[in-house]
Amino acid sequence: MDGKLYEAAITGNVSQLHELLQEDANILDRLLFGGEVRENPLHIAAQYGHSNFVREISSRKLEFARKSNSQGRCPLHVASERGHVEVVKELLQRDADVCFVRDGEGRTPLHIAAMRGRLKVLEELVSVRPTAALVLTDQGDPILHLCVNHGQWEALKILVEGINDKEFFKLKDRDDNTILHLVAAKPEYKDFKLLFDRLKTEKDVVNSMNVNGSTALDIAKGIRARYGRFKIRRTLKKAGAKKGKELSRNRPKKRTSFKPQLEGSSNDSQSHDRSQDALMVVAILIATVTYGGVLNPPGGVWQEDKRSNCTEDRGCHYSGEAIMSSNFPVLYILYTISNTIAFVVSLILILLLVSRSSFQGRVLKRYLTVMIWIAVSSLLVTYSLSFFTLCKDDLKSTVVIIVVPLIVFGGMLIIALLVFVCMFHFAKSLIRIIGIKRLFDWMLSPLSRSRDSEDQRSSLLPSQPELQQVVTASS
Repeated sequence: MDGKLYEAAITGNVSQLHELLQEDANILDRLLFGGEVRENPLHIAAQYGHSNFVREISSRKLEFARKSNSQGRCPLHVASERGHVEVVKELLQRDADVCFVRDGEGRTPLHIAAMRGRLKVLEELVSVRPTAALVLTDQGDPILHLCVNHGQWEALKILVEGINDKEFFKLKDRDDNTILHLVAAKPEYKDFKLLFDRLKTEKDVVNSMNVNGSTALDIAKGIRARYGRFKIRRTLKKAGAKKGKELSRNRPKKRTSFKPQLEGSSNDSQSHDRSQDALMVVAILIATVTYGGVLNPPGGVWQEDKRSNCTEDRGCHYSGEAIMSSNFPVLYILYTISNTIAFVVSLILILLLVSRSSFQGRVLKRYLTVMIWIAVSSLLVTYSLSFFTLCKDDLKSTVVIIVVPLIVFGGMLIIALLVFVCMFHFAKSLIRIIGIKRLFDWMLSPLSRSRDSEDQRSSLLPSQPELQQVVTASS
């Protein structure tokens, strides 16, 4: 591309463009037909949002509007990604069918605008060519699925409110997931409700199954429970949603890369793996320290035997025996107990964590948490006793140095326990509040069923006038 033309496109200088055309009237023709050119002036002007320059170029050489750059994108792709609404309007005014042009990754300008959250551009594109929203990417993803996967809920709202074609909401991705499958896996109920209001009458969408044979209700129940997802499940059930197993249609199960279904499970598994790794490191460190505490107790060990001239102050000892056991027998017993507790608990942790399959369930996770607290607390006691033994000459300083950390640690432990207890009771209260309506409905369900059965039986019996006629006829 000519350097001056490139500069004019970057700055959007229309006067400079006119001067170049006066100097060389074929400058655009040579650029258009002169071989492989990755970017044309329309790409550059669209990138920087120069709508006047775009108008001038497209009015003279509209063919530039369908030319692709190095990424396979036309100028409308570029303007849609950047969010330049005026440029989009100019390009659509010249050629609205450019909405269907795909880039190197098989995406239309509408897909790009939805993925990037360019709401005004999306509104303009939908208003001009609403049928472009029905186009799938080369990977088989509908535009609604792209909005959910990229977290563009406002874009999803624009599409839901701007497209009236029922077939649009029935589109599926390559794994046969409808948009309801994806939204059912999200925690926000308002986003689900926005879409569900348009689909609740479409039973074939509500009970549609993906390649795994899972419906939207299966997806909502398979994700870790939250209050928003509880409301999603309840709304689906009220609309007649069923599980895949309840449906009569049988479909072969396949492995799928269903992203929303994996969002909770994969994130949870990654979080569990990180927790396991962290606990494993801590357990190994504690085991190493406590094992070393046995081989090298505080104060060291006696290097030679003493079996004669033993007194109460200087008792007999043997080589390899801990000096602490002779000088501080009570402290040595406490030291041995706390050190052994920390060592044994750390070994149990290592064994449990090695068998990763056992690291499941909330009860076991809490058990592991309690165990790590016990090991750390025992290690702290072992450290305090060792410090006291080594600094026995300066008793006051030693007591201060030991007692203050113990008080701080104990206070933090008490605060953590209080917070845990408060959160536990709050969660139980919240569950009671949330579940009381379901419990009430469950208690009344037998009564309602009995009333229905009575109504059915009464409908089968003859009415009072009919019975009177039968009696009269028989008499």
